[in-house]
Amino acid sequence: MGLTRHSHRLKLKKRLAFTLIEILVVVTIIAILFALAITQYDMAQKKSRDSRRVADLLSLKAAIELYRHENGVYPEPGRGYRTAAAANWSGPCEMNRPLAGVPWIKGLAPTYIDALPEDPYFHDPNVAKCYCYSSDGQDYSAIAWNSMESLQGIDASDPANPLEIRQMDRPSATDQMSVAVYSPGGKNW
Repeated sequence: MGLTRHSHRLKLKKRLAFTLIEILVVVTIIAILFALAITQYDMAQKKSRDSRRVADLLSLKAAIELYRHENGVYPEPGRGYRTAAAANWSGPCEMNRPLAGVPWIKGLAPTYIDALPEDPYFHDPNVAKCYCYSSDGQDYSAIAWNSMESLQGIDASDPANPLEIRQMDRPSATDQMSVAVYSPGGKNW
């Protein structure tokens, strides 16, 4: 009887402890789940910023159209109106920055929109990913240039993208991660 009781205790001790293999399997599963969660979180952040970009452009469109309704022309870009010789894109990133103290869309804020929006993620003026605007007075185009983070395919027109994104495609930008709002004549700028 003493032997049986002793062997029963040994079996019980073996059952209470985990083997190294079992611990490694559990740690591996936890690591995989953690990696999946981080990836999903990152994608959710990107989609959230893209939604903000779309909302910013739609707010800009409403303000720009209201400006035209009251003034008869679209607002002037901070670098001057578009001409045949110069596209005059204006925006907060370095390559499109207007002169110091000049807003990138003249006369729009604060009368028609509280403040001109800035990209929710790309704040470095040396990075060519920003909002840009161009107008010749009769037509305009406002874009979130190369900053969309969750687009499917090479541009907004890809069928895997939601309809509201495909409707904001820039036909002239077939390989850019950009979306735009524009008047009919500014669609292909």
